[in-house]
Amino acid sequence: MEKKKIIDENNFYSNKRWENWISQIKSCSFNNQKNNEKITNIFIDMIDDIVLSCLKIIARYDKKYFDKTKSNNYLMFIKKIVFQKVEPINENIDTMFYSTKNSLQIVFSSFETYINNTFDNTIDISLMIEEALLSIQDNNIEDTYYILSMIGATLISGKTFNFDTIRNIIEKQNEIVIEWIEGLESIQFSMNGTDDYKNFDDDYY
Repeated sequence: MEKKKIIDENNFYSNKRWENWISQIKSCSFNNQKNNEKITNIFIDMIDDIVLSCLKIIARYDKKYFDKTKSNNYLMFIKKIVFQKVEPINENIDTMFYSTKNSLQIVFSSFETYINNTFDNTIDISLMIEEALLSIQDNNIEDTYYILSMIGATLISGKTFNFDTIRNIIEKQNEIVIEWIEGLESIQFSMNGTDDYKNFDDDYY
């Protein structure tokens, strides 16, 4: 029988891949509207690339090729890459990096919550959003983060939510919470964009 090929961390993500995104961002500058839109699109594509990499891990976890420990280890590998320090580029881009990393915090927490099965996907997302908004009003940022992570895990499980229905409410909230919500939207966006991440070579484990 042919021996199966062992998959390593770089099959999901790599420093080289991350550095490529950084290089693309550095090649632009905020000097006109066209470049501003280009940089914004690079950041969107970068987040999409990261989320899809995480979804590939989840696909293997769902099919029981990976257990919780292996899945979390691969996820942590990606997390360490994207949260490494990025040298300052310019004020506007540095601000976008800060915002992006806040969004990615909830992305990774959502995937961890999904893998560790610390959520209930039978709960209505609208009710969970209401609970999150109440915790924001009480200035309980830790509870808000916890609830949003569960919402993210629920999205990963296949449920969807129309975030436009709460857009006006969200815009009045704490800036970091807005960025967390954007992280949840990026998960849904990536899952709606393709399901190629579900397909993988069974010879790898």
